[in-house]
Amino acid sequence: MISDSRPDQWLWDALHEAGATLTTLQLDTSTADVQIQATTQDGTVQTTRAAIKHYTVFRPSTVDQLAATFPPDGRTLLITADRLSDNAVSRLRRHGFSWASRHPLKSGIRGEIRFDDGLLTLRDAGSDNPRPTARHGAGRPGVATGRVLQELLYQGSVTQIGLTKATGISQARVSGILSDLAEEPWLTPIGRKPVTWRVTEPGDLIDHWLGVFRPGKRMSTYWYGLDGIVDQARSSAQALGADTWLSGAVAADMLAPWSVPQRALVYTRSGRDLSRLEFVPSQTLEATLEVVVTQDKAIPPSSSAATIIKRLSRGPQETPLADPLVVLWDLTMSGDIDSHESARRLKSAVVDAVRSTV
Repeated sequence: MISDSRPDQWLWDALHEAGATLTTLQLDTSTADVQIQATTQDGTVQTTRAAIKHYTVFRPSTVDQLAATFPPDGRTLLITADRLSDNAVSRLRRHGFSWASRHPLKSGIRGEIRFDDGLLTLRDAGSDNPRPTARHGAGRPGVATGRVLQELLYQGSVTQIGLTKATGISQARVSGILSDLAEEPWLTPIGRKPVTWRVTEPGDLIDHWLGVFRPGKRMSTYWYGLDGIVDQARSSAQALGADTWLSGAVAADMLAPWSVPQRALVYTRSGRDLSRLEFVPSQTLEATLEVVVTQDKAIPPSSSAATIIKRLSRGPQETPLADPLVVLWDLTMSGDIDSHESARRLKSAVVDAVRSTV
């Protein structure tokens, strides 16, 4: 079963250990389109373009299905999984697929990347990435529900028709979502035809959203730079171009200043090799910049969210910021020093801004 197109940070670290870099180009519903580059011992640079399919559980019989259905579009197929059996790896080799496993085989090999003129072997480095991984809610309520919750928070008081216009979601779907949320103590229906939905406790709505939110499909690349963290965030965002948003500690510092950012986090629709700038690929634990490629609709702020951002910001923003709830969620997941207190202060600032606009 395909669970996500994003392998965890272990793939980036395994490639980095083997002297290779990965650039995420695009994501779609089932694969990640990436470019992998490696330098051989004689200095030859090898490059391949691959489609990554990530599995939580991978069965050997799946290989034959992939061989029959995967389109021959010039890309190699790279299968990643939490664990691969010797039988599965044998079948993958037979069909000429690349593969990578979070847990190595008994031989110590954890992957093989195929190039036109060679093979790059990934080996067990003896440790796994200890950074905290995403804390998922009991089940993401769906893109539509998440967007409705965001609009409810930022508008504070809005009709069903208003939510339909703001989100682009059908009125019938919005009606169903509101029916599901009607019993929540922080949401109160007022009047009749049309009913106005008022958020009485925005802090409780935020807690509800954080409890059920799970990020959409994504892949990250990790970089190290010598400039200040804020400068790294801005320069990388400028290089990545349109549809790029700052999040994490840098964005939080612009909305509710508290601590000095220790790492930059940038969301973008499509990736790019940043080694042409003053960045070098880095192990995830040592990285000063994380670039996340995603199509997640929760990331870019709506017009109502932009109003809250403008109210909180200290002057014009050179680079767009991610939705404040996403910034808050990233803070809670960062594990950086003072991130907990920064998250508490950002939440309080968002609540005050929402109340002052209603």
